[in-house]
Amino acid sequence: MACYTLSECVLEHLDEGRQYTSTLLNTFTQENNYKIAIDNRGEINNIYKSVVKKIFDRNIKAGIISWMYLMSQKPKKWEYFEIDNDIDDIFLEVCCRTIDKILIVSSENKCKWKDGISQDRFYSHKGTSIKILNKDDAIVEMKPQNTVKVISENINKNENINK
Repeated sequence: MACYTLSECVLEHLDEGRQYTSTLLNTFTQENNYKIAIDNRGEINNIYKSVVKKIFDRNIKAGIISWMYLMSQKPKKWEYFEIDNDIDDIFLEVCCRTIDKILIVSSENKCKWKDGISQDRFYSHKGTSIKILNKDDAIVEMKPQNTVKVISENINKNENINK
């Protein structure tokens, strides 16, 4: 199961394209192995709610509210992590506790950690290396892979025909 930490800057910049609501956020609400990491105290959820209050576009606001509602339905798509009281950044702290250590941001240039991101898109927080994915790369990474099933009977039939 892949667990991503979603920065608030993704929600703040959803006006850059409808595909970010429909493709990125709604990927997490579907039946798949993707979850979003949040803290067990609800701070990240409160940050998401405060972002919604600042958005003027009714459609984007409705999209985020619907997404948050769907994420909270069973089976819940949130992965909860216990966080200490003395923290400097809730998103980085939660991300450090995940197995995957992947933080999704709007873009490397628009997030609050932009000065610390290396060229290979990693950010170090308290000695932990966090992979930074911009929202476009996250969409590509989570896109279902088309697979082709080859049935051995068909292979055998074709081999017998060619003899």
